[in-house]
Amino acid sequence: MPYPTGTPVDEAILDNIATVLATISAPSYHTTVRRVERHRPFGYPIVEFPAIVIDAPRVAWSDNVANRLAGDMSVVIRGMVDDRETGVEAVNWLAADIRKALLLDTSRGGLACWTRVREQESFLNVGESGAFPSVDVEVLIHFRHQYDDPNTAL
Repeated sequence: MPYPTGTPVDEAILDNIATVLATISAPSYHTTVRRVERHRPFGYPIVEFPAIVIDAPRVAWSDNVANRLAGDMSVVIRGMVDDRETGVEAVNWLAADIRKALLLDTSRGGLACWTRVREQESFLNVGESGAFPSVDVEVLIHFRHQYDDPNTAL
């Protein structure tokens, strides 16, 4: 049995998302992302823009047939720009680029059954380092793994 070595499927999916989002750059996309990070510690300032932060996911588990465990992972991906003059337009372009990048491979490299974009919300992100036009893109990813081995995708 390979468990406990290896990487859990849900963690590998988050790594795939970070890798895919880091490829957002012109001319294939409107925006060139300068920084992609997983969940940031509170108060740690962002200094490179446009930036993307992948929040900690929420996973709803359900038993599946034939020794499988299925998960629906909800992930909020926050895009931020440092462009106050065209802020709404800039975050809309960044959101479109995030959607395009994530939907090129909805199987997350063969780790997931599907990926769907659920919601999008633009806002002004106010923090210690200033206020930045931002957008949250919520993504839902359905995946399965062996019941007794969270490292083996099915």
